[in-house]
Amino acid sequence: FVARFPSNVYFSIGIHPWKAASPEAQQLLDESGAFTHTAVESFRSLLQHPRVVLMGEIGLDKLCDAPFDMQRQLFEQQLSLAAEMKKPVILHVVKAMDEVLALHRRFSSQIPAWIIHGFRGNTQQAQQYLRHGFHLSFGPHHHPAALQATPPHRRFFETD
Repeated sequence: FVARFPSNVYFSIGIHPWKAASPEAQQLLDESGAFTHTAVESFRSLLQHPRVVLMGEIGLDKLCDAPFDMQRQLFEQQLSLAAEMKKPVILHVVKAMDEVLALHRRFSSQIPAWIIHGFRGNTQQAQQYLRHGFHLSFGPHHHPAALQATPPHRRFFETD
């Protein structure tokens, strides 16, 4: 699919937590809930492309309809692939900070950067993520104090 776009367009790939229970996501899994061999090879092939620069938007969302256990299983498998391929991750995190920080402890040395997409947390949450080495991406709906607490080299800005 990458070849269909101009050479100055870069990509991220991943299964968003809202889509964890979708038929498309479920067909990538075997009966135990693990990625099939074919799915792993497809992800690896895409992640090896030089214009696929991130894995994401992946993560955990306790407010969406997809079962949390299913989200977590997909998230962990995607983190494993990101670690294997040494790709940064961009994360969708809603009401799941503790779970994400626990997984960060497990994978942090193998994944070059962790970016929280659409960060809307307060200053204390921002500082907690920053202490663990995360980057924060701010959209139009953010807490100004959290933005101010984030060093310029650790912040991104987004339109959505």
